[in-house]
Amino acid sequence: MNISSMNSVSFKPQLPLQMTATKAIPTPAPDHKTVQEKKEAFAQAFYTKKEEPWRGTFYQYSDYTGTNETREMTKDQYIDSMKRKSELQLRILRSDHDKFQRNLMSIRPDLAQKNFSFTLGDDAELMILDPNGTLSPGEKNLLTDTLNTKTDIKGIVQTHAKIMMTLVDHDTKTFQGQYKLSLLNIHNVIDYGKVIESRKNDMNEGWTGQIRQNLKEENSSLIDTTA
Repeated sequence: MNISSMNSVSFKPQLPLQMTATKAIPTPAPDHKTVQEKKEAFAQAFYTKKEEPWRGTFYQYSDYTGTNETREMTKDQYIDSMKRKSELQLRILRSDHDKFQRNLMSIRPDLAQKNFSFTLGDDAELMILDPNGTLSPGEKNLLTDTLNTKTDIKGIVQTHAKIMMTLVDHDTKTFQGQYKLSLLNIHNVIDYGKVIESRKNDMNEGWTGQIRQNLKEENSSLIDTTA
């Protein structure tokens, strides 16, 4: 009996399906910081007190004997240099503000004649002060936008604010370590319009007087915790 041969059927081995791994997109952690905490963090980034900032700060010394050398600043020399920087920044600020006022008088004389001033807000933007409440919301917005975006005044004020904070922290002869000036409270303390109104030789008197008058002393160190 003839046995018919079976046609062989070849089977290709089936490859396992490759699973495409999906890369998970990390979900950003929710920001649980309060508005106040964010303001405090921003203020800290704007200015942080440095211990003995005169260390590592040098100047060129020379005298009649021919001595010419680099020396490290003392605390008093550093304080004096910061006061000179403050005076210079205020004079530049007064000049730029005078230009701003003249330009405003030419295009909006009604607005230029109103009694308004400016300070630095806790967002490091210039803030319009309206002591008599004579500005409309639109006028206030116009002045705010112009001062912040169309002049160099904001940059000068920011620079000067950091100088003031440094001097309040380290000029113990003037402030006795009793005050704390930061981005959080500067708008309640300093009126730059009043500061630059002074035509005295020492423009620093304007803001130091405002600090003594407007800034509350830090009394936390005086609290009797044993009571």
